Amino acid sequence: MNRTSTRTQRLGPLTVAALTAALFLVGPGARVAGAQTDAFIVNNTSARVTVISTAVPPSHPPQSVPVGAGPTQLVISGDGQWAYVANTGATTVSRINTNPPYEVTTFDVGGSPTSLAVSQNGDDLYVLLDPADVVAAFQHSTTTPSPRGTPIPVGTSLGGLALTPGDGQLWAAAGEVTVIDTNNPSPAGVITHFAPEVGPHDPEVYNFAVGIAIDQATSTVYVTYNTYDYGPIRFSASGGIAVITPAAVVDHVVPLFSLPGPIALSADGKFAFASIQWVWFDSLYGAGFMPTEWVASVETGTNIISWIDLGGGGANGVYTGAGLAVTPDRSAVFVAVPTMKGVAVIDATTSTLKLDAAVLLDGQPKSVAFVPDVGVPASTLKIVAVDDAPAASFPPGGSKPAIANVLDNDTLGGHAAVAGVNVQLIPPGSFPAGLSLDTAGAVWVLAGAAPGTQTFAYQICEKAHPQNCGNANVTVNVRAPYAITAGDDSGSSAPGGFAITNVLANDSFNGATASLADVTLTVTGGDSAAISIDAWGSAAVAANASAGPHSITYRICETASPSNCSNNATVMVSVLNRPIVANDDAVIVSRAGGVSLLNVMANDRFDGGPALGRVAFFGPAAAGGVAVDAAGNVSVAQGAAVGALALKYQICEVGRLDNCATGNLVVTVTPNVIVAVGDSARLSPKQPATAIANVLANDSLGGGAATTANVELSLVSVSPPTNGLVLNTSTGAINVVKGANSGTFSMVYQICEIGTPTNCARATATIDLSSGGGRGR
Repeated sequence: MNRTSTRTQRLGPLTVAALTAALFLVGPGARVAGAQTDAFIVNNTSARVTVISTAVPPSHPPQSVPVGAGPTQLVISGDGQWAYVANTGATTVSRINTNPPYEVTTFDVGGSPTSLAVSQNGDDLYVLLDPADVVAAFQHSTTTPSPRGTPIPVGTSLGGLALTPGDGQLWAAAGEVTVIDTNNPSPAGVITHFAPEVGPHDPEVYNFAVGIAIDQATSTVYVTYNTYDYGPIRFSASGGIAVITPAAVVDHVVPLFSLPGPIALSADGKFAFASIQWVWFDSLYGAGFMPTEWVASVETGTNIISWIDLGGGGANGVYTGAGLAVTPDRSAVFVAVPTMKGVAVIDATTSTLKLDAAVLLDGQPKSVAFVPDVGVPASTLKIVAVDDAPAASFPPGGSKPAIANVLDNDTLGGHAAVAGVNVQLIPPGSFPAGLSLDTAGAVWVLAGAAPGTQTFAYQICEKAHPQNCGNANVTVNVRAPYAITAGDDSGSSAPGGFAITNVLANDSFNGATASLADVTLTVTGGDSAAISIDAWGSAAVAANASAGPHSITYRICETASPSNCSNNATVMVSVLNRPIVANDDAVIVSRAGGVSLLNVMANDRFDGGPALGRVAFFGPAAAGGVAVDAAGNVSVAQGAAVGALALKYQICEVGRLDNCATGNLVVTVTPNVIVAVGDSARLSPKQPATAIANVLANDSLGGGAATTANVELSLVSVSPPTNGLVLNTSTGAINVVKGANSGTFSMVYQICEIGTPTNCARATATIDLSSGGGRGR
């Protein structure tokens, strides 16, 4: 994670009584007292809710309201009339009238409440219950609340609830994301269950929804999720924010590279604040989950993130935020920090911690909420434009900008300022001669710029509020071009070698030997196909360069100022040839074939040594079942034609087709050994029958079985002659027909290799058709 801490010193906590003097008196977010509302803060260990007036001066002193055991979450109805508290240490919810004297009623909800959502008028309450892992609905328009519908199963009791504008849908982020029709708070009213998928489905990756907030203007849903990857290499964990459309489709995700928890939106939906609970730390020394002290601030329209460090450490441990809420005017974020036993306050207009503005409490806070104030305008974000004045000097016509982006050190609301995204960059009306500022924020020194110090001013304005602007100055030192010369070079080499180690060795730049760190070398002419200059300045001879003289020309230019160049220099190279010899080869093989019978390059020579592995090989096309692969290995396919086959191949110096040698290869293929073995059978002539199923069953060709696929079967003779026996040449069967004569008959058959019809063998099948005889082979 690219995290920049905004903490400059430890928090200086205040008591609730001192809050009024420091809470909202910093930054452009300060405004009139009448626009501020009350903050309700849950104290878990003291079973109380602290009510603080955030107005300056306060409208009332801090109040402490008793509630049920182990309270965790607090929500306030949209009309600001009612606050509901989840008493997780019990099975109750407390309802507080937000107007003094803060009357409280507590009622049983049938399980331990972990999260709440309340309708605009405060009459309809939705409770996430543990351990049932269900959402229960309650009607509270009268003194005694009554259940509505049937509890709805969700993924788990760990998560959050939120209502859409108009209270038409209830969204539960609890492992899965569940969308519920509030007009039918029962299992039949569940619109959909889905996992907050953040990419292609992977069964080894589990996404767990943990927090939720809904933009009341657009109904866009923001769900914080934790990702657990149980992949085959090693476990990892991360997370982010899934941005979901009202149609329950994940539009995109904002990776936070950590495990976020609760999330809160500003009233205008422009900013999301997520409390980061853990980071997964993995190193050679161990791995594990480590608590964090961060709150991520996200511009929802741009997904630009800034990180706020809550501080902590020492005896109190890490200040990990629990529940959090944004003031109605978007000026501040209150973060409940249990280990601090107080509330940290973030200046939302700068995304920085409000130093010395923390609020100490009499218990461990778990949740905070503000009474809504729908009429208050959003506070102006602080826009900061910082001067740019690099110490280096820059030449005219630079290939790179003198300043990559003047906005790199500028911010809007503590977030990175990005031209065209969240700010508009406004250049000056006129520039000093030779300078320019492009739309991306880069400052260029143009060709012909006069040496000296050049200065201009620019302005950035918030894109959403063009009247919110900041100004900064840019100062650039322009220097004169450096002196540069290039000298001629000469050398020799065989193809594929280097003729000159470094052509820059006799070139100069700014009074010293030229280096590719300072200059750019460009070949300007000559035989660049034969001679080249590599990235180190060496003159290389191409592997296919012909023998003889070759030359190229080049020039060098100042890298920082491409228009500052030398005259052309000439590189002369004499290219030498290498000897190459291809010796003839011969091999004999039967039609059974063979693989890698020999390598035709094994006896060839190149440059006084073995050619194998040092030359390019050009083999002949396969013919007659003989093939030579790209490495020079000879193979003969089974069934190749009998006879001698002459082939030619060529070996060439790698990359040089004019330095070659031709070799001859003769492959002699001998016939396969064919064997026909006699057969016999005895049976009665009274009924038709098969005397022998296949006379080929014990015959062979080339050491393998003889079949009608590789041999041709024919009948030679029958002795004594008879029509009672038939040889089926397509199957090899000898059949006895009806009415066959008795006696012993000799049937001579012949098999010939199909690929070599002259390669034949004969055998005799003896058939005894004695009366009363039995079957036999």
